[in-house]
Amino acid sequence: MVALSMLSILTVLVGGWAVGYWWWMRPAVSIEHEGTRVVVHTELLGEYPSEVARVEVIDANSARTLWTGLPEGDEVQIHSLTLRAGMNDSRPDVFWGRFRAPAAGETPTFRLEPSTAYIVKVCAPAIIPLCQSKSFAFDRTPS
Repeated sequence: MVALSMLSILTVLVGGWAVGYWWWMRPAVSIEHEGTRVVVHTELLGEYPSEVARVEVIDANSARTLWTGLPEGDEVQIHSLTLRAGMNDSRPDVFWGRFRAPAAGETPTFRLEPSTAYIVKVCAPAIIPLCQSKSFAFDRTPS
């Protein structure tokens, strides 16, 4: 009986830790539409930059990755990331750190079309990789 109670307590503790880990470590991602650009917000508690291990922009229709932002070091910290209809820099400005330069054969920019749906995937640096994805499309006319 005591062993069963201890096992129940241990199960609740481990489950609580897992939920807490997932809740705290996953990146908070929201999208703000501003006409022909979107701002991908990743602020922690609404104001602090988030540590990011990877950012991907994916064409939602073809599932093709258009851009992968990887840090030069272990991670980068970002408040937000602005994406525009048209050409975008492969090394956008960040709060702390830098994204890697494009590899040989890769272009320093990537293009996003106003009539296409996209997914942005932001991953946190964690023992168990935790990512959050949001979809977006650009408005046809600037606001």
